[in-house]
Amino acid sequence: MTYEEVLQYLLKTYPPGDYTGDELMNYITVEINAVEARGEITADVRDRIYRYFAVTTQRHGGPG
Repeated sequence: MTYEEVLQYLLKTYPPGDYTGDELMNYITVEINAVEARGEITADVRDRIYRYFAVTTQRHGGPG
């Protein structure tokens, strides 16, 4: 999957305003980890998605 495909999927699945901050970060990191585990995205795409959603803490699976 490309960065754009992952981003669109996440924005469609988890629309802004429907989830709290921590809840959203948890869902997004689970999705990203699952897609990466299946080999559908590269580490570069994962990192770009983390930056887009500002996932920065290790608690949420970000780069910390």
